[in-house]
Amino acid sequence: MNLPGHSTRGRRAGAAGLVLYFLGALGAHLRVGDHQLGGWGVCSGLAPAALITNLTTSGPRDLVM
Repeated sequence: MNLPGHSTRGRRAGAAGLVLYFLGALGAHLRVGDHQLGGWGVCSGLAPAALITNLTTSGPRDLVM
């Protein structure tokens, strides 16, 4: 789905940023000893799903810089 003003590369960068953010959140929770990660699991499961969906649905012309 191509939205006006939203590049495929920008959506990929956003999805990859979410993955990194949630990995950092996991590290922060574990560092302070918080092992109740139910909410983190739900949200962090959606971030890679968004990235994978974006990567698999883009056409070959979207990969050109």
